[in-house]
Amino acid sequence: MARAAAHTKEDWRRLMAEAAEWRAELLDVFDAGEPADGERALDLAERHRGHITRWFTDCPPAMHRRIADDFAADPRAFALVVPPSLQRPGLAAYLCKAVHANAARLPSEEEQQP
Repeated sequence: MARAAAHTKEDWRRLMAEAAEWRAELLDVFDAGEPADGERALDLAERHRGHITRWFTDCPPAMHRRIADDFAADPRAFALVVPPSLQRPGLAAYLCKAVHANAARLPSEEEQQP
C-alpha cells in the first residue's frame, strides 16, 4: 500500500493506461478462442505479473498463482482487473489457467536465488 500511496497522478495515469491496454489484449485473445496455455495468453499472464511488480509489490510466480486463484473464485477480485461490463463467461478461469501455465514455465523461486 505504501508504494501505491507514493504514486503521482502521472504514475496513476500510466498505470491505468497500461492496465487498459493489457485488458484489451486479454479480451482479444480470449474472444479469438486462443488457448489459455498458448503463447499470447502466457505472455499476457507474464505482463500482468510484471505490472504488479512494477506498480505495487514483488510478485513471484507462487504469489501470482494465488492472485489468479482469487480472480477465479471471487468476482469482486476479478472486477479489479476486468470491470463487470467487460467480463465474459469463463474469462476469470481462463486468466487463472494462463497464470498457472505461465508460472509453470518459469524457473522456481529456489532456482532464481543466487
